[in-house]
Amino acid sequence: MSVLDTQICSSLWKATIPAKVKLFIWRAWRNLLPTVYNLQCRHVILNDGLCVHCGDPHEDVLHTLFQCDRVRQVWEAANFTNISSTQNKDSVNDYFAIVVSDHHNKWEVFLMICWSIWLERNRITHGQSPQDSGLIWQGAIRLLQQFQDATMRCNVQSGTIVDPLASIWQPPPYGFVKIDCDATWLPSSKQVCLGFVARNSEGEIIFSEAKHVEYSDTVLIAEAEAVWWAIKTAHEKHLTRIEIETDSFVLYQSLFNGKPLQQISSMCQDIKDLTSTFECCHWTFVKRGGNEIAHSINRWALGDIVNFVVNGLVHHESSGCILTDTS
Repeated sequence: MSVLDTQICSSLWKATIPAKVKLFIWRAWRNLLPTVYNLQCRHVILNDGLCVHCGDPHEDVLHTLFQCDRVRQVWEAANFTNISSTQNKDSVNDYFAIVVSDHHNKWEVFLMICWSIWLERNRITHGQSPQDSGLIWQGAIRLLQQFQDATMRCNVQSGTIVDPLASIWQPPPYGFVKIDCDATWLPSSKQVCLGFVARNSEGEIIFSEAKHVEYSDTVLIAEAEAVWWAIKTAHEKHLTRIEIETDSFVLYQSLFNGKPLQQISSMCQDIKDLTSTFECCHWTFVKRGGNEIAHSINRWALGDIVNFVVNGLVHHESSGCILTDTS
């Protein structure tokens, strides 16, 4: 296999999607789907077969998933304009390559939409009425979110935790906002700066805030205060699916396992009460190297004598850390 084929194959099997969808994608990639053209080549369909959407007599995998006019509407509605506007590709592999190379954060969404397009094709083949383009891609995202939520719950119940050596910022699942929290604590004066940065699955900053606090007894308490403030802000902004990330492994273990340490027990209860208001709330840990942007905002704010907020953007001195903590 070529380097690109290896990358596609690896990305497919590592994707957090149902196993049956992985198998379907692999069959599509290898041109093994039972399209009209493939069935005719195997002499299974002797009469003329047509695309159920547009009546094209050459319904192969490429046409079914990407090049049919009806299917292009689905990709356009899902904001995959690089797919909907590309019609000169000769193989399924070319379309996979577009997403793997240029839009890797949308890879799992892309795979689920392929699956939903195939399901819609089969529905119509068996006499059911066509669905609106929006319902097709939205249904794909809903299935993806349900599967990833169930996977996360299973990991929590089984005690599976995030790699404690994680040092690179990873985007959250599609539909989630990840909030990286940090506290800078001065032992001599016990002054603290709290900060957090919220990013979506594309890595785009949604909001970021920081403030100076006159006193906090320990660095662990300060880290917990940063997490509580971040969750409170997410609640006030009416977010429903969040990932809270910290570079304090002690705090992460306490929150993830639901076993608060004595010095932060009351704050952990407040955090637990707040997280219960969300549809989904995940906990993740990253080493300092993957949390540079939140840490940089704190360093910038440390000398300020009043509280301040950075909303939606980060100052120019911290902007370079957006790349630092993802590589």
